[in-house]
Amino acid sequence: MNKKVIALLLCTLLCFAMASSFVLIAEAVDHHCPGHDCHICLELKASLSLLNSMFLVVIAAFSVAAIAGPAHLLLKNRLVTGRGNTLVSLKVQLTI
Repeated sequence: MNKKVIALLLCTLLCFAMASSFVLIAEAVDHHCPGHDCHICLELKASLSLLNSMFLVVIAAFSVAAIAGPAHLLLKNRLVTGRGNTLVSLKVQLTI
């Protein structure tokens, strides 16, 4: 399979999991809890845990992108060529 198709499927699955968690929380937030072994409370805790972990993953991804993106752009030429751009490497012809 193509990497883009796999990424699209994973993103769709992620969005479906988050949407179903939001729907479950919205529907069951005012339920009548019978006590200690309430299965609805366990499902609510699992949904909140899923959303919290997704939030932390998104924050971590954006943090890495915020640090690595500019660093990659600044160091791209130096890592590939071993030095920065010069007039000779850019093939600039000087005329008098």
